[in-house]
Amino acid sequence: APVINLQNGTSLRMPMGTGSEEAKSLTARLTKLDANQTNELMASVDTLVKAVKEEAIQSSDLSTCSENLTSISNNTITSSLSSLGLQPGEQGEAVSTVMALGMGSVNNDLATFAGRVQEKNNAASEMRDTMRDLRDVISDDEWPQEFDYTEIAFDADGNMTITEKTVTLGSKEEAENLMADMEGTMSSLREFTEMDTFDLQAMYQEQQKIMNIFSAILENIHKTQQAMINNLKA
Repeated sequence: APVINLQNGTSLRMPMGTGSEEAKSLTARLTKLDANQTNELMASVDTLVKAVKEEAIQSSDLSTCSENLTSISNNTITSSLSSLGLQPGEQGEAVSTVMALGMGSVNNDLATFAGRVQEKNNAASEMRDTMRDLRDVISDDEWPQEFDYTEIAFDADGNMTITEKTVTLGSKEEAENLMADMEGTMSSLREFTEMDTFDLQAMYQEQQKIMNIFSAILENIHKTQQAMINNLKA
């Protein structure tokens, strides 16, 4: 999916299926804003995203949404019209911008967590190679030997810290002790990866629900405001 770079130095990954022309149009629209305007727009969008997430957790019926969410949605569109320098009759452009930025924010969270899972998978692959090299060292039975390896540690939340190390192994026993440590780390790595993968699947399912709510409420706002404009013209 395309990535949109914002004027405040951040970037957002757009929803899958976003076309290149659509991404270019959105980029052109947002590059007209300075950093302060971008921050104001994103603060409004983030408030809406938070409200949508709460709605997704609390509600099983996607056909309606709470009055609070409706109010926040309308405020976000009003704020976006102002930030983007649009007229009330151009609310469709504001709605599409808010939808893209909101969904991009949700996608960023999912992509970040997916990256965390991938990092653990990569670390496990590298550790398997290292353990194979260490077995060769043990089989050679020549001491002392310098050995390079990656030390992996985890905090209580399963966040991984990687440290590159070089040790001098003075005996087979020392090498076997290091192997035992690596086997323990590999076991922890598997457990955390399994938990993260489960959480990632749950996040993906939640994302689909959030996207449905997001799309429904913004489409409804657009239709309501368009009807009001048409009535005024009439």
